[in-house]
Amino acid sequence: MEDKRWTWILVTAIAPIAWGSGYVVTRNLLPVEAPLWGGVLRALPAGLIVLLLARRLPRGSWWWRSLVLGTSTWAASSCSSMSPGSGCRRVSPRR
Repeated sequence: MEDKRWTWILVTAIAPIAWGSGYVVTRNLLPVEAPLWGGVLRALPAGLIVLLLARRLPRGSWWWRSLVLGTSTWAASSCSSMSPGSGCRRVSPRR
């Protein structure tokens, strides 16, 4: 019974460690003037893991669905950067 407890403690600790290390890398090591690369470097490991687990590429209509999902995720993350005004100004048309 004691082994299961430690297993669950370690499994529970994975997410905060992963999110914390991702925050440190994003905040301190990525260039500020290239937000797109920051998003790519944050999303690429998860995408590769999913591709490794699924062992196949999307088929048919899932190509455009994934494009729409990726674009909307990028737009939402751009608008929710450090200050909402600066992020939304970056993706809005210039006047």
